[in-house]
Amino acid sequence: MRFRAKCSKAQLSLLSSLLPSLSHLSRDRAETSALLLSPALLSVATCPPSAQLSGYLSLPMRSVFADFRLDSREGDAILLEFDPSHLASALRSLLSAAGAEHAQVKLQKKGGAPYLVLETLGACAASVAHDVPVKIMRLGSDLAGFEPPALGAALVAVLLPAAAAGSLLRPAVERLRLLAQAPGSSAPVRLALLAAGEVHLSVEQDGFAAKCYFDELEVDFEGAACGGGEGGEPDRDAV
Repeated sequence: MRFRAKCSKAQLSLLSSLLPSLSHLSRDRAETSALLLSPALLSVATCPPSAQLSGYLSLPMRSVFADFRLDSREGDAILLEFDPSHLASALRSLLSAAGAEHAQVKLQKKGGAPYLVLETLGACAASVAHDVPVKIMRLGSDLAGFEPPALGAALVAVLLPAAAAGSLLRPAVERLRLLAQAPGSSAPVRLALLAAGEVHLSVEQDGFAAKCYFDELEVDFEGAACGGGEGGEPDRDAV
């Protein structure tokens, strides 16, 4: 089993920007996070057995690594158990290294234990290296529970600008979550996507109701699977 890869600073930044979201899901449950490396895809799955919320991330290998070598007896794929927060911290450290334009990632044993070793390459002021502990898993028996989620065919896609997702949607969801978790409250946060180009978030319970609306959003019917109406046309009602 062998894995060695080289990536640019931009590719490091891409992975670093995505991992923190999954590391929040796996907090205090690191044993339920898996990293799957295959010739086509890099996939990360966080599937806490007792939690209602899990996360799955999949990226083309070529978008993460400029060059890589992957050898395994299991179809040239490697499945690793790891803590996303450790890898995210290592990526942030490499990105902050002055003068480092590239980095190397490799699977290596140290003292008999496997690690993902990340280190800077190039003319940087000081080289930076991190050893992220991992556990090698079996693709057959251990992959169960880490597969991509089975999602139903979408009738319509509502496109939310990236800037709005970070500066508006996240604070709104967080405030509604705090209301839903207030003492004496058991109300869920409800999400509704409308084909008219609207996203509605709400918390409703006896005594109070809080709602948030995003409207005039772009709608994509072609990018979503058709269904619902006659002749394969998607319904224009709430989804």
